[in-house]
This record gives sequence, C-alpha cells and structure tokens, in this order.
Amino acid sequence: MSVNESTDTDPETPTLPAASPSRQLSYAEQNYIDKNQCMKSLVVMCRGLLDEDGKQLLDPTSDPWKFFKPAATVKPLADDYKQEIERRWNHYIKDSPSGSVASAPRPKAWPMNRTLKYLDDNPIPAQDDVAFLKETVLLRRLQAYKTFDYQRAEKEKLEKGWTGKYPFLRLIHCIIDDDEIKRAFLHRNDVDSTRMTVENRNSVARRQKTVWELVSEKWNDPLFAPETEELPNTHHDFFDSEIIDHSLVSEMVAATPEKCSGKFNSMMVELSRVINNWEASGQGEGGVARVDGSVDEDEPIQQKGSLKDRPRAALDRRASFVDDSQTYILYLWSVLDKYDLLGTSLQQLDNDVAAGNGGRGVPSVIHKSGDSVGAASDMHTFMTKQEEMSRMLVESLQQLGDKAITAAQLEVEEREKARMQEREDRERDRDDRKREREDREREREEREKNRIHERVLHLEATIERLKDRRRRLEVEIHQHGQKKGSKVLVDLLTEQLMELKQETKDREEELSKLKPGGLLKSPPGRRRRHNGTPPSARRMN
Repeated sequence: MSVNESTDTDPETPTLPAASPSRQLSYAEQNYIDKNQCMKSLVVMCRGLLDEDGKQLLDPTSDPWKFFKPAATVKPLADDYKQEIERRWNHYIKDSPSGSVASAPRPKAWPMNRTLKYLDDNPIPAQDDVAFLKETVLLRRLQAYKTFDYQRAEKEKLEKGWTGKYPFLRLIHCIIDDDEIKRAFLHRNDVDSTRMTVENRNSVARRQKTVWELVSEKWNDPLFAPETEELPNTHHDFFDSEIIDHSLVSEMVAATPEKCSGKFNSMMVELSRVINNWEASGQGEGGVARVDGSVDEDEPIQQKGSLKDRPRAALDRRASFVDDSQTYILYLWSVLDKYDLLGTSLQQLDNDVAAGNGGRGVPSVIHKSGDSVGAASDMHTFMTKQEEMSRMLVESLQQLGDKAITAAQLEVEEREKARMQEREDRERDRDDRKREREDREREREEREKNRIHERVLHLEATIERLKDRRRRLEVEIHQHGQKKGSKVLVDLLTEQLMELKQETKDREEELSKLKPGGLLKSPPGRRRRHNGTPPSARRMN
C-alpha cells in the first residue's frame, strides 16, 4: 500500500516534511509514517488525548470526520486499538515506574469497552509525541474542510441554472428594495479616482463593495423574501403579488457578482430590443398617429421607453413584444420606470457634460419674432454658454487624465515592487536549494568516509585474527610433523594454512586500497565464501 493510497476515499493526506538527518523521529511520528499516514493510525494514537474543551482530540464521530465516505477510512477496528495498547506499553509504560509494578497487558481477548478504557486511562505521555499528534490533527482537519469545500463547489456546478421567472424577479427586487443597493446602482458607473480609492482598489477588506457584490449577497440571503407588485395591465403572470421566498431558488446555482451583472445586462439588452420594437411599431402611441405630422410644443417630451402618460392601449400591447418565457422583462420595464431607473439603466452620461433638462435650456438660434437684436443676443448667449461648456469639458478631461496618470504610476510602482519581491524570493529559494545540495553532498561524503573507516577497522581486526590462526596452525604442524604416522593430518593442516595465507593476502590488498591515498576506483570482485572447511575435507565429504 502506497502512502497516498487512501486519498481515493478520504481527503488528501498532508505530506509530512522530510525528517532532518540530525533530528530523531518521535515514536508517534515514526508509527504514523510506518502506517502510511492513514487516518486510522492517527485516531488510535490520539485515543485518550483531550483538547481544550475536554473532548477527545480526534473523535471519528464528530465533524468533519463523520462525513468521510466510506467511514472505514477513519474508524479503526478492534485489532487496531489492541495493537496500540501493545505499542504504548513497549514504548512508554514498560520502562516507567508504573510499568515496573504492573504486568504487561494482554488485550487480544479484551472486549471493546475495556480496550478503549485502557487507552483512555493511559494516554501517550511524551510531550514531543503529543505536539506532533495535535499538529497533524489540525493539518488533517484543515485539509478535510478544504476538500469538502471543493466537493461542494463541484456539486454546485451540477445544480440547476436560473430558469423561470423567480430568480430574475428576485434579482430585480434586490436592486429596488434596498436603498443602499439602489444608491450603488445609480452610481455604479461613476469613477472615483481619489488617492484612497486607488490605493485600496486591490484590497478586499478596505475597498468599497460593488453594486453586484451587494446584490449577490442579498440574493443569497435566506431571510430576504421580497413581494412582487400587482401589475394586471402588464401580463397575467403579475395579476397577483407573490412572495419570492429563498426556497423557490434554493436548488439553483447561487448568485455571484459576475452572474448577477451578466444576468442584469442580458435583461437590459432584451429590454432595449423590446422598447425599440414597441416604439417603432407605433404602439407607444397606442397605434394612433397624427395625419398632418404636426407637433404640439406644449406636449411633454416622452423619454424613450417611459410608460408615464402613455395611452392605455399602448400599455396593454406591450406583452405581444415579449416571449412568454421572459415575462420578467415586462416586470423589469415597469419597476425601472416607476423608480426612475430606466434612463440610468439604458444609458448614463457624465454629470459634468450631460444636460439634466434634455437640452431645453439651450436657446434657439432661430428667433421667431424677427427681432435681429434679440436674435443676436440669443446667439451671443448661446456661444458664451457653449464656450463655457467646452472649457469645463476640457478641465474635466484634464483632471481625469491627471488622475489616470497618477493611478497608472501607482500601479507601475506596485508592479515594480512585486517584481523586486519575486526576484528576491527566487534568489532566496535558489540559495536555499544550493545550501541544501551542499549539505546533502557533505552528508554523503561524511557517510562514505565513515563507511570506509569502519571497513578499514574491520579488515585490520580480521587480518589480526587470520595471522593468529596461522601462527597456531604452524605450531600445530610442527608438533605433528615430529610424530610418525601423522602425514595425512600434517597435509590437511598445511592446506588450511595455505588458505589462511591467501585470505590474509586478499584482506591486506583490500586494506591497502581503502587507506588514504589508495581508495578503490572500482568495487573489488566478490570472492566465493564458504564455512571455513578446508578444501580437502570438503572433497572427502
């Protein structure tokens, strides 16, 4: 089983940092690694440890562990707990004062309640083990919540999209029912280029929320339940008012600022098309047009799409320009006109250059009375106002340009700081990696030197033992050589002596190559080993 095999059924296992060669792993950390960092090993080791609230440090029946599927990835078996009892006894209790007066536990035949009671009564006492377990539990808990949030986001992608009229009616009322959102909607296209706004534009905590962020929060609020207006002259869908509770849209994809902005802009595009068709068809005047084409100057100028002072017949015919699946467009048209938001929704000009009265304050260049003096005066007044407006427009553009330059300079400085910081981080990482490589190389060289030194000591001791055996054999050969009838024995001892001399020579050659100045350039050939029986004796057998 690999270390990450459990990731198919439980959240991704946090990878433990590689232990430094100079740091000794604690018993708990070593056991966790030996068990492939699985959750069950963590649960059994934490048994008996309590958190700040006096509860089990890792309870597999609590949140978030209880949501793991299958639950067997978290809940240990009885044998897992019994193995933990034996491990604790061997590592912590056996050599302690309490272990000297107590007998070793034999949990194989214990029931589950007795097994858990023993672990609760004898928690892991080592402080380094407890610190490791608490840190690991915290990492696994954070990783579990992160995984569950990702799974929840994936699930939301498969939920229903916005269908029907209710999500769009709820979006409309998010704008018109809240004064703060309505104010933000009116000024949504205003550009605030003050220094504080420019500096805080990338800070989520400091910058002011956009209108679509406010709308999305309102749309997702379960307590927000707007009531639609009765519009019997619009469409039969709005004969009676309805309460749009959150339960009507709870199974649909949640609102986001981008989604709210996109949906509202789509509605406005469709509404603009409907208004253009309605006005161009003549139904804006109820299908009644003047034959002579005359214009009544006292008649107020109607804003495009406005429903005020329209004939009843014109209002009743609006539904024929909208598809039955988009009746909310008619509702949007009515409420925007009612709250004077239609003009700001279809188009918005800068207040410094827009005429608030539709341009009626601009005097006519044609004087009706024929008075040339009055016409010249009107013309002078008109030219003066035109120059003033041009001057104000130039100043406004100049200020806007200066603010844009300031904002661009601030952004360039921030990018330069970010690049400098990124460059420093890369250099620091490169230096750290270089030091790590050097440390690993030094450790490898040190290990190689230690290995060679140990081999040299071993060879020297082996050579001394071989020489001692040779001396004893030479003495024994000399003693038996003076006796009659011991020639076979002398030959056997002589053959053993020759083997010892050869083995001693091989060891001395290897030793000469391992000593300083004579290290091996290639591994020596391995000699055939035997149990020390002389060749003549092996042939006899």
